[in-house]
Amino acid sequence: MTTLQHGPVRLAITDEAGTVAAVIAHAFAPLDVCQWLVPVDAQRVSVLTNYFQLLVDHAAKHGRIEVIDVQTADGSTTIGAAAVWLEHPVPEPEDYADRMAAACGEWTDRFEHFEVAMVNAHPIDEAHAYLTLLAIDDRWQSQGLGTVLLEARHAQLHTPAYLEASNSQSRKLYERLGYADCAAPLDLPYNGERIYPMWRKPNA
Repeated sequence: MTTLQHGPVRLAITDEAGTVAAVIAHAFAPLDVCQWLVPVDAQRVSVLTNYFQLLVDHAAKHGRIEVIDVQTADGSTTIGAAAVWLEHPVPEPEDYADRMAAACGEWTDRFEHFEVAMVNAHPIDEAHAYLTLLAIDDRWQSQGLGTVLLEARHAQLHTPAYLEASNSQSRKLYERLGYADCAAPLDLPYNGERIYPMWRKPNA
């Protein structure tokens, strides 16, 4: 097997927000929750990209977006992994309801239901770093890039961290890195892998 060639963790620049959103959308599209959010296969990646763009743009103002560049087969480089962090408490995005409706179209009600479930599970009593999104390009999944991103951020944190694990596989990764379940899985109306709220103590 060819050794994966990648750069160090770095902060994304403003012009890369669209690329980051697309990487996340393609990585998340196969998830059970995303198949429920956008049940039409031909629309899923496009709608998810629009939705994740809202979150990435918000993190660019109120958090940080960390990425890893990966060398492709032709020798060029591209963003192969991304982590989107917010620092809680965080202000609500401006005109968010209208912007989400424009991004999600006919599936807006499902995204609203999804976000209500996330808000209800999210701890509010203590300031913390919120890993809003972590995604690896499917060409380079299971090669340690997620661990590299998380360990780099954890080394800088002096506060707790919170996230929602999108399935049991990612939940195991997060457990290895010090996270533990902190609430019941999200109650959403689909069959498949649950979403697990998880909390990490500082220096875990």
